[in-house]
Amino acid sequence: MTQNLKAGDLALITGAFSVTENIGRSVELVEFVPPFGSVFRQDGYFDADAPGLWIVTGEDLVRNAEGGKVISNLAGCDPQHLRPLRGDEVPKLDAEEICHLFKVPA
Repeated sequence: MTQNLKAGDLALITGAFSVTENIGRSVELVEFVPPFGSVFRQDGYFDADAPGLWIVTGEDLVRNAEGGKVISNLAGCDPQHLRPLRGDEVPKLDAEEICHLFKVPA
């Protein structure tokens, strides 16, 4: 799914593969890491898998790091788990995404 996301956009985190603590948070997109790429930022490396990875910023985000999860102002998010928040656009969420936002089992 191409959403035409770009650095500086605001987005809603609607899902996650491992770090579920950030679901429902609004974030700003910082940098896209291409598939299988790696980028070093202030507190560690961000490594992307096949779909690539957006580095996002927000307050008290949780991210995986060597040794466990850490609280940071940066986190990585797979593109399919981001919904743009632009102007009059309202993110279209499916039932599973809505359940995750409210921590309700589907």
